[in-house]
Amino acid sequence: MIELKDVYKTLDGRKILQGLNLHIREGETYVIIGRSGTGKSVTLKNIIGLMKPDSGEVNIMGQCINNMGKEESYALRQKMGVLFQSGALINWLNVEENVALPLVEHQRHLSKSEVQSIVQHKLELVELEHAGKRMPSELSGGMKKRAGLARAIVGNPKIILYDEPTSGLDPVMSNQINDLIISMQEKLGVTSICVTHDMSSAYRIANRIGMIYEGQIIEEGTADQIKNSQNPIVKQFISGSTVGPLTQ
Repeated sequence: MIELKDVYKTLDGRKILQGLNLHIREGETYVIIGRSGTGKSVTLKNIIGLMKPDSGEVNIMGQCINNMGKEESYALRQKMGVLFQSGALINWLNVEENVALPLVEHQRHLSKSEVQSIVQHKLELVELEHAGKRMPSELSGGMKKRAGLARAIVGNPKIILYDEPTSGLDPVMSNQINDLIISMQEKLGVTSICVTHDMSSAYRIANRIGMIYEGQIIEEGTADQIKNSQNPIVKQFISGSTVGPLTQ
């Protein structure tokens, strides 16, 4: 479903991705972990086409996006949904209007009643069916994330990208978001890529986990395989220890 081959990316003279290879299967949830500044978000931006690699290939659903034109990139991007770290709701639109925005902007053939029906269904999936008229300022952090997720899935994407979905949430709300991510995979059959520092979330939602270090995936595997890794870099990161190669 998603394949990055020997991808390099330098930003402001700093080498971010250094030969990164990544293979994500259709229908799985793949979680990317790693320290801040190691290239997790840059990887997501390369997948969605907001950045192009300096070298290497990015293949999405069998299409190489490196040299795609504007219209091709636009069409492919419509098959992806993104849940941003903050939810990224527009403050002057209510929840329903925020969720409807991708349909209003990109699927203008839909009638108003069709848009309302789709939006209501997506709000039900994220358990916000009674909050459609609320403004973002009236929502808790977890509700903003759920509204952002409803907007991400409103166009029935094949791929969902999650950027720190549990950031800033308490443990109970974090688990609710984790359950929703699992639910999206089960009910919609989507392929999901999640960037997170939250190891409890990673272990709960992932089919596979990959750790980025110095611009490469240095280890990947199931939750149990990562928990039992003998790589000292991985062991220090997942334990949060202050002693080890990451702090030398």
